[in-house]
Amino acid sequence: MIGLAPEANVDLQGSYAFHDHFAAMANLSFMNGSSGTKEQTSPDRRNIHNLAESGIGAYLSFWKNKRDVAIGRAEIFGGTGLGWAEDYNHYIEYNERRLNKYLGVYQRYFLQPAFGIRSRIIDLSVATRISEVHFLNYKHIRDGNVVDQSSFGFSTIEPVFTIAWGYKHVKYYMQVGAVLPLRKLENLEKVSNYEGSDGHFNFGLVGCPWWEKPKEKPTITLKPAPEEKETQPIQQLPPPVINIEHSKVTICLREGGSPDGDVVSISFNGVFVVTHIELTKEPQCFDVDVRREWENLLQVHAISDGRFKPNTLHLTVKDGRTERTYYLRTEAGKTEEVRFRLN
Repeated sequence: MIGLAPEANVDLQGSYAFHDHFAAMANLSFMNGSSGTKEQTSPDRRNIHNLAESGIGAYLSFWKNKRDVAIGRAEIFGGTGLGWAEDYNHYIEYNERRLNKYLGVYQRYFLQPAFGIRSRIIDLSVATRISEVHFLNYKHIRDGNVVDQSSFGFSTIEPVFTIAWGYKHVKYYMQVGAVLPLRKLENLEKVSNYEGSDGHFNFGLVGCPWWEKPKEKPTITLKPAPEEKETQPIQQLPPPVINIEHSKVTICLREGGSPDGDVVSISFNGVFVVTHIELTKEPQCFDVDVRREWENLLQVHAISDGRFKPNTLHLTVKDGRTERTYYLRTEAGKTEEVRFRLN
């Protein structure tokens, strides 16, 4: 009975978006497989293949859902990799068991366009990879004698279809694809058992981050926030003016929704109090002097919206023992103003 030995094959793939439209990728592949009868001390065939590659590319997201998450994506990556392979093949000649051994180090250059749809539960993608492979030092050894030592290259195209299902961060995936020659078929046949097409099937688990825009609070310029219970209705201040009783007040700022990288600068009466701070759930506080018969203008300058628009800011004003909280809503490049009036 012919069967695969229980050696494990590992294929690790990862990518990281370092910009709104650009990302880097890296792949590692380790394969160690064999076939033969269970009674044999050495298998009929053994294949060892290791590959490391990296690349850079651009992507475009589209088709936003109700939570402002883009579920459509088109991308193109290009890169290079270095691989090493060994293939041992026993055969019978004149009633004797003989050995073919194939060794090679190769470099691969690739271009990889893809299109897909990603949701909370299911992902679909169609991709293809165009590769130029160059073997730097290929050897064919038969019974200890070198019968071929050369350098050569060939080109392939690899269409792939992938489906994954699960929920948000972890999904089970299946992938089917094929390897088709574009150039120098005779060289491809040296290093593979090519018979019209070379198909493959992969499956496993995939982990990926999932970001969603938080549910937005009602949007108006300035609103008093609930003091104790978040379920209390938010009442709108008729004018954006806060009446206070003390000349020195403490103002605290924090993220009004889920932290997503919002950056703001704050000025009071024309003087910057803080600059380029990133809003988090931890409040950042500062003291200001409010003068009678002055306009006493607090300005919030939005530098960045983070991952989601708009910029939501939770503003707390501590006036002696009185503490009041408000929400401000703005966008990058714009400024919101709040006036303080000393009674």
